[in-house]
Amino acid sequence: MNENRLPKKYFQTNVEGTRKQGSKGQKLKSGGEGDKKKEVGVKVKENLVKVVATWTTILLRMKRPNSTEHDTFVLSNLLHFLDNTEDLILLAETLDSLIDLFSDDDTDVLAKQVNLTGKLTANEPKLKSMIKSNKKTLDSEKLALVSTVQTNLHAFIQYKRQRVANVK
Repeated sequence: MNENRLPKKYFQTNVEGTRKQGSKGQKLKSGGEGDKKKEVGVKVKENLVKVVATWTTILLRMKRPNSTEHDTFVLSNLLHFLDNTEDLILLAETLDSLIDLFSDDDTDVLAKQVNLTGKLTANEPKLKSMIKSNKKTLDSEKLALVSTVQTNLHAFIQYKRQRVANVK
């Protein structure tokens, strides 16, 4: 029920800023403000990665003339997330998006230009380490995501490394 529609006597704020309901003093669920902001920031970045990867996939499939410089710029910024994130889910989402984006064989030249296999290889130990240290705190949905990415990443690196080696 919307607390704004209830009389104020049902909801009171104590000195710490936690809300109490009724005379029994049951605390309403409230997390730390900093934690909520961090979580929202990570969610925004996850969604941004998904949107950029989706649009880039569409653009790459359009085979636009003279688009290499633009595509390289966008992908370099997407790869930038790999080096700068300390959040496991954001790392996994970014890796998953990159795997999807570069799974098409037509992307081999671009993969070579942005050093995709080198970047992915450099982040493989980081992913393993982050999974190991966060495994017990992940819910089943997030654990499935990171496990799938970890499984797919190594095979994708091996596959793409062979493809990129043949690019002249």
